Amino acid sequence: AALLLLCATGEAAAQEGRTCSEGRPPAAQPGIGLFHCVGGWCEVFARRDHVTLHRFSSEPRVWRIAADGPAAGRLREGDVLVAVDGALVTSVEGGLRLANLAPGRPVRLRVRRAGRELEVEIVPRLGCGYPRLLVTTSAERPVP
Repeated sequence: AALLLLCATGEAAAQEGRTCSEGRPPAAQPGIGLFHCVGGWCEVFARRDHVTLHRFSSEPRVWRIAADGPAAGRLREGDVLVAVDGALVTSVEGGLRLANLAPGRPVRLRVRRAGRELEVEIVPRLGCGYPRLLVTTSAERPVP
């Protein structure tokens, strides 16, 4: 069974000052369309004490990498996100960093791919491509 949260994909109207789908403002986007948590609990774009954060009890897989987005050619479908600028993604600090990227400011992502960890750097862009969240008990690739 899967739980699909935050169906927030946007239009390319970000730089025109319009709001994105669900009334969200354009924000720094890494070009990841889906965070997939296997087991446990996860949430994205949670608000706590006027702060936006992501919370992951397990390291999420990344899917639906935008072909023309910042992560294209750097991340691969199914990479497991381990850390953001050195902070574990399962920590409060890592969740804060991932949820509050800045357009044009490089971010280092540590991922696990084929049993190896590697670091990639991406430069988020202002846009409306908010990622979705899928929480399942299976590590199988999500069906589009």
